[in-house]
Amino acid sequence: MTKKGGQSSPDEDDAVRRRVEDSEASEPRRREPRDEVESQAAEPAPGWSNSSDTGPQFATVSPAVDMSIPGFSNNGPASTGATAGIPGTWTPANSDPPNKFTVMNTITASPATAWTTGQHVVLGDGSFAHWGGAAWTSGKA
Repeated sequence: MTKKGGQSSPDEDDAVRRRVEDSEASEPRRREPRDEVESQAAEPAPGWSNSSDTGPQFATVSPAVDMSIPGFSNNGPASTGATAGIPGTWTPANSDPPNKFTVMNTITASPATAWTTGQHVVLGDGSFAHWGGAAWTSGKA
């Protein structure tokens, strides 16, 4: 109720305030545009997966390495001898051949005479060597 002169009493002001507060509490809150979340593409699951359709990919080794040759991974003892052949063999059996020509001076050749045409041994680095009769020589005889 308003008094004469257009002013309301404090009791009337409190009653109006309570009605506004009650109506706000019972009405659902309006959604503001800033409350909306933009849709985003699904993010992949974290971590790694081993379900690839292709097998593992390894870099190409040049020259190719034959893993069936015993001793490639230092599994056997160092070679102490070489027997002539095309290619020749290393002794003892399943021993590791020298990796470079410069260490061939520790290898005993069999036979001790010069090896014939085409005979050689294959070193660990893929190069060839043969016995020349007095010393080791690089390449095939």
